[in-house]
Amino acid sequence: MDFTGYEIMAFLASIIAVWVEGRYIYTILKRKTVPNFTGWLIMATSMTFVFFSSLSAGAEESIYLIGVLASLHIVEAILAYFYGKFHITKFEIGVLVVSCLSMIVWTLTDVPLYVIIINTLVDAFGMLSIAYKVFRFPETEDTLAWVVSDLMYIVNLFTISVWNIENALFTIVNVITGTLLVLLTFRKMTFFQKIYFHTMQFFRFKV
Repeated sequence: MDFTGYEIMAFLASIIAVWVEGRYIYTILKRKTVPNFTGWLIMATSMTFVFFSSLSAGAEESIYLIGVLASLHIVEAILAYFYGKFHITKFEIGVLVVSCLSMIVWTLTDVPLYVIIINTLVDAFGMLSIAYKVFRFPETEDTLAWVVSDLMYIVNLFTISVWNIENALFTIVNVITGTLLVLLTFRKMTFFQKIYFHTMQFFRFKV
């Protein structure tokens, strides 16, 4: 069976996803990474919704990666609950509510495009939530993992055979937010930031 160039790039992006997320999961289990539970919960929820709505809208090879990542993000959200940072803001709760409401919009309008747009924005907020955590507490994310993650989305750009919202929006937004996060991981935590961070982790609350 012959594969198209788009399918080959989609498989390559998916393989990179398994490697980078597997490595990220490993760093969580080894306590080298302190994940943001809220960020991963938002991304697991939104990416699952994006996958099924994109599939319904007729998106092609570009959603292979989204399906793989949705599954892995669910695992990361579970691990982040047990090993990560637990603070959840009212804004983040609102973002999750909006994500869930998008499914009601889909049901009422029978237009999956709304779910794609809404949850792409929700996923972006999840990434920005992680970026904000890294901005406040540098050295709490694995730089190599995020560099490869960004590369994965860049590769996925080459899986887009038809440039429309269904196929391209999610990947483009993640290239932008992923690049921002990569740049933030190169910063260093000050002595006082380390004291504050570890103190807050000791008294953390599960919401």
